[in-house]
Amino acid sequence: QRRARRRCRRRRGGCGRVRVRARVAATPRARSPACPGAMNTDVATRPEDRLAHYFAVVGLEDELEPVGDDYVGDGSVDPATLAEHAKVAPHLTPLDLCYRGLIRDRFPEADFELPFPTNVALFCFPAGLQLYTRPPLPFFFMFVGTGGEGAHIYGHVLTFFEKLTPTQCDSLRRMGCATRRRVGGRRRPRFKGDPHGAEGVVPRRDRRDSDAVPLPTVGEDEDGGGGDGAADEGEWEDVVFEELYAPACLIVVSQWAFSGFREFLTKLYNLSLSPQPVPIERVVCNFMQEVVLPPAGQVIVDYTIADTTLSFQRPPVNQRISAQDIPFREVFECLSIDNILKLVTCVLTERQILLHSSQLSLLSATATVLSAVIYPLRWVHVYIPVLPKGLVQVLHAPMPYICGLPTEIFESVEVPEHIVQVDLANNIVKIPRDQPLPPFPPKQRAKLVRALRQHGNVFERRSPHWRELDYPFYDLAFKNAARPMEMDDEGAEGSGEDWGEVRAAFFRFFVSLLLNYSRFVMPPTAGDNTFGAASRFDSARFIKEHADAAAPFVRALIDTQAFCNFVDERIEPDLNNVDVAFFDESIAAKLNRSRFKMAKNKTPFLLSHEWDVTKTQVALAPDTSGLDPGRTYVYDTFPALDPSLYCPARYVEPYVQEAPSVATQPAGGKKKAGGSDGAKSDETLITGVAANVYASWFI
Repeated sequence: QRRARRRCRRRRGGCGRVRVRARVAATPRARSPACPGAMNTDVATRPEDRLAHYFAVVGLEDELEPVGDDYVGDGSVDPATLAEHAKVAPHLTPLDLCYRGLIRDRFPEADFELPFPTNVALFCFPAGLQLYTRPPLPFFFMFVGTGGEGAHIYGHVLTFFEKLTPTQCDSLRRMGCATRRRVGGRRRPRFKGDPHGAEGVVPRRDRRDSDAVPLPTVGEDEDGGGGDGAADEGEWEDVVFEELYAPACLIVVSQWAFSGFREFLTKLYNLSLSPQPVPIERVVCNFMQEVVLPPAGQVIVDYTIADTTLSFQRPPVNQRISAQDIPFREVFECLSIDNILKLVTCVLTERQILLHSSQLSLLSATATVLSAVIYPLRWVHVYIPVLPKGLVQVLHAPMPYICGLPTEIFESVEVPEHIVQVDLANNIVKIPRDQPLPPFPPKQRAKLVRALRQHGNVFERRSPHWRELDYPFYDLAFKNAARPMEMDDEGAEGSGEDWGEVRAAFFRFFVSLLLNYSRFVMPPTAGDNTFGAASRFDSARFIKEHADAAAPFVRALIDTQAFCNFVDERIEPDLNNVDVAFFDESIAAKLNRSRFKMAKNKTPFLLSHEWDVTKTQVALAPDTSGLDPGRTYVYDTFPALDPSLYCPARYVEPYVQEAPSVATQPAGGKKKAGGSDGAKSDETLITGVAANVYASWFI
């Protein structure tokens, strides 16, 4: 913790572009040094060994409560505040409103060291919880939050639609009667999209499928008539309410962004649609308690649900640029290579970036790819790929951010003109005129573009009808039919797509750009009390090392918080900081390839096979002990979880007994003396120093 405080002081005093406040977070508990890679089997006490941390079901309350656009509550709002949020224009009916969602079920019910994230319902329904006359198809997306130690927390969300319960219908009916009295009682409800109402159908702006339509306002008949109140009330009861649908969400909360979570949720939802020999509760307990996080490399964990086997794997420690679980294809299909490079430049120069799309999964996919391809640098600022409408004030904050908005919210709010706007549907990246981007270094750009065109140029090969036939369906949870592009003769197998090579190409760009960085790092000396990268890195000499055409880009890069952190980690690295070891040995490997270098540098970390995958671990099947033999479990919809059907966690054999450690050398100095706080967390998508937590004023 003393080392963490020193780092925070350096960040406060050294780099001129620190735009956020720093605070010290508790250092994560280290694994036992005798066995740093062993899997802990006490699933109730060590959440860092968990594959998934929480399962939850979020949906509509029995007593419907309308909320305003700026609602940011999580179910704990007092009635007076809720009433203030529910103020609407007199001509609107409750059918036009958004409603408060709540957490109907969660497992486990008690918090671990990683607390259950707040405002989950807000992020599940970023545009608000609305009602439908016809149910859209189930869809999937991922939101990202930030935990107390600054680590990203991923919410994997499957949204499906279910009919209102009788209690909810009664609640809505009471609201409808009150509204009808307010507007005079002579109006007859006409529901756009309702076969018994008006003829026209107005689709949603974030339309999920051809049947996704909004609920309408109340209007008069074309002849201006209305009928008596009794007839109106009967029509509301018999035609409307019992046929309305509300969204509900199944959620897996994890510190990991495994693509297998999507498949787990879709299969779990399918289990509720047909008779099962094992209750849903046992499947949830099994997955949440008995499927342990695989180590980095070494082991693949196979988990079977229904007729599908899901594989969970983390890249080996010395393969930091794996493309595993990173949705490159979706992003490269939406954006041209030129626009992707523009966006990467925006991220590297720490701009304010706003993505917008009707497909929520594309927002998180784009943010994930952008944060991955800048490695070995890290994005340390505000990161909210799916931003709820109640938090749009974030866009006016005076600091860098990567945020994403659903199109229907983007079109209804005032967006600052000075930010970078990205239209994923139309391949448009709008850069403010008064904030031009520095040009990519020409030499490195040419090599990078050549590699991207060879291995990831799906944008130019996409169908001319992609906007109509492919784009509207990215969010669909169930993709039974292949998309037109995937049925092409030149599909993924013969197209040359290699997303591992795409990520490697971006990494080689940074190796080339920062090839000699260690020569310009100035280690502290005895009695030196200055802090920060500005006093520890010779920026002027480093810029002169590059060609004139690359100087503006390099100058902008070294003036960022990400580069400050990059230098700090090399001045006083953790002994087990695998990111430093990987990048420095990658530079050594590049220099070794030079024909003019006689003495070759050793790269033992890169060449090590100690983390190679050598084992497949099959996870335990759901526990059937204590269940009635021969009983079949049948559900009308996804059920409320019954705690009496829960079961305690069984013992899980450790996946590995011991993992090798990694020692790193400070740039320009000797290895730091003393012990380590434990191996640095190796995340699939995001790596970070737990002591560095950047809190903005609005969070």
